[in-house]
Amino acid sequence: MGGFHVKKLGGNAPVHPLHGMNSHNKYDRVYSEAADEYLTQGREDASSVNASIIYTHNTKRGKLTAHLSNYYDVYKTHYDGYYSSTENLWKNEALAFLSYNIPFNDKMALQARIGVDWYQYRLRGSSKFNTWNPRLNVRFNRHLNRGMLLWSFMLANSNTDANSINNAEIQINPFLIRKGNPDLKKSYDIDTYMYYSLPVKKFNFTAMLRYQFSKNPLTYVYQQGNDAIIQTFETIGSNQEVSAIVGATWQPSSKLALTGDIRWSYAKVNAFEKPDNTNLTGNCALQWYVGKFQLSSGINLASNTLNRYSLARIKSPFNYSFSVSYSHKNLIASASTCSPFGKRRIESSVSSPYYSLENKILSHQNYKYCSFSLSYLFEFGKKTEYTKPDIDSDPNSSMLRES
Repeated sequence: MGGFHVKKLGGNAPVHPLHGMNSHNKYDRVYSEAADEYLTQGREDASSVNASIIYTHNTKRGKLTAHLSNYYDVYKTHYDGYYSSTENLWKNEALAFLSYNIPFNDKMALQARIGVDWYQYRLRGSSKFNTWNPRLNVRFNRHLNRGMLLWSFMLANSNTDANSINNAEIQINPFLIRKGNPDLKKSYDIDTYMYYSLPVKKFNFTAMLRYQFSKNPLTYVYQQGNDAIIQTFETIGSNQEVSAIVGATWQPSSKLALTGDIRWSYAKVNAFEKPDNTNLTGNCALQWYVGKFQLSSGINLASNTLNRYSLARIKSPFNYSFSVSYSHKNLIASASTCSPFGKRRIESSVSSPYYSLENKILSHQNYKYCSFSLSYLFEFGKKTEYTKPDIDSDPNSSMLRES
């Protein structure tokens, strides 16, 4: 993987960032069951060039910013194994924004951003996708005599990930085939919320009410095939979610803090499938500094959520954790544990007229987990900067994958 980056700065003058990257991606998957074996191999060259111009001007009332940017990607992918083909895809997104920040006074401010998004792509052998979409983002902040009030509204389009825009097929198991779909529709999202914060002596109370709506979201669809069920992608219908959070923090001193919240949500999908879900859960956490010791603990109540795009229902059981650490000069010792008693199963299920799946996941990172560490820092000689390996676990790729 390689790339370049060019940037120019200077006062109110325009900023001209330019960034490019090229990567070679590989994907190998083998599924074996009894006498059946399904092999998928993907090899891909992906390149991208991103450019933008940002201009900022300070006025007497606020700050005005103009932003132009363009993101261009091109992919050449070759599949072998169960599915053999070579696919070529390019996509481009151009955005133009104008934003203005207005501090009316010390207690009230408005941030507004309006613009347009031009999104297009084409997979060789398929029709070109081309759409213009308005974008709007507004934030209003008001400091009250007691507390703070914040309102936010966002209108944006949902651009499809490149790994969905293809004609590739993967045999997930003998009963299920995943298939891409280059013929998708224009989609957009609305996200708005109201947030309130109220400090009372050593307490701080918070509340948030949120509404999310998606029109033509990218959704998993299950269809009857000749020899197996086909799982593909469609931009159809709508989904929405209403959620509320009420929380509190008690901090009697700088060395002790206790936080907690209660969360409620209702999600509804209106597409080929029409599932809905109600979830009520909560969390609490403690942090306590005693001399050179730090004590932390947390509790997460059981939850039952619905993924509005994959249509999977996920049940997470009650969870608790505890950790303690000690530090003195260059010596650091720590111990932590997570749900040491009992089995903690996370359940995931999908149900449709053509396909049903249930998974029960047992991971020692989620239960019966204990860790101990002891470290000492030696300081001598010349200090050198340590650079972590640049490993991208989610690369820019158009390859169809299992998940």
